[in-house]
Amino acid sequence: MPGYRLSTEKVNAHGFWVRTEGIDISRYTSNPVITYNHDAQRMSVGKMLNVRIENGVLLGEPEFDVEDELGAELARKYEKRYMNAFSVALKVQKWVSEPEFLKEGQSLATAYDSELIEIAATTVPSNSDAVRLYDSDMNVINLSAGNDAKLPKISKSIPMKEQILVELGLPKDSSEAQIIEAVKKLKAKPDDSSEIQTLRAELAEKKASEKALKLTQLNAILENPKKALTDAQKTNYRMLADKDFDSTLKAVELIPEVVSLHNVAGNTQPDDARANWTFDEWHKKDSVGLSAMKIDNPDRFKRLYVAKFNTEPKN
Repeated sequence: MPGYRLSTEKVNAHGFWVRTEGIDISRYTSNPVITYNHDAQRMSVGKMLNVRIENGVLLGEPEFDVEDELGAELARKYEKRYMNAFSVALKVQKWVSEPEFLKEGQSLATAYDSELIEIAATTVPSNSDAVRLYDSDMNVINLSAGNDAKLPKISKSIPMKEQILVELGLPKDSSEAQIIEAVKKLKAKPDDSSEIQTLRAELAEKKASEKALKLTQLNAILENPKKALTDAQKTNYRMLADKDFDSTLKAVELIPEVVSLHNVAGNTQPDDARANWTFDEWHKKDSVGLSAMKIDNPDRFKRLYVAKFNTEPKN
């Protein structure tokens, strides 16, 4: 009869895998009986020959007792491939859950070292690598759903060393010396909070300097005698500059010299290009001047507003 794979290193239906190289087959090979569905109360139905480990797979060649009624029936079914699987019974001696021994989809620890107790012909295995487990007292561990309490679970938390390596930005195989060196460098770095405070102070100082420079530039124009601006107009322009400096600066630069904003907005002169501006033209070409007109020359603003909207402006 051809050989069969008895156990591989795939994650089984119960959520763990068995390290094949860690299976001790010495005791089993001295009495390599095959049972039926792990029924130890019944006589064996055959024996498993040439049990061996090759390339991470436990292999064996079944020989059924054809003089036994059940053994003969099993021999026929396996030969005709009506049955194709065997189930191993193991006594696990060591479980491990370190990351290097875990595989995708695993929920229980890895059976690192174990002893092969028996091999059974089975009708419907839980998967292609069916397994039965015994505890240290040779009691069967029930692997049915919800009955795996005796099996070690995988810790959801990251091992301390691995977590430290992640925080330090070091690879998993870092030595103790590398970890110590990384800690020293971390301690030598300046405190982040003090560094941030320094940057904030520098930024605030830069903004204050820029604002002072802008005010100097604006005041130079507002205080120009040739602009003939009143104190109220200067105050209004400074208030507007706090909201939109660039537009306000452009507006005051366009104010004709020797002609006050009051004259421009109210007592227009024949040579003033803005004397005949409509509300829309003021809004488009000098919105800041239009805002100042509302304060300095409300009558002129009211006339333009009524002409535009056919209603008086709201205070």
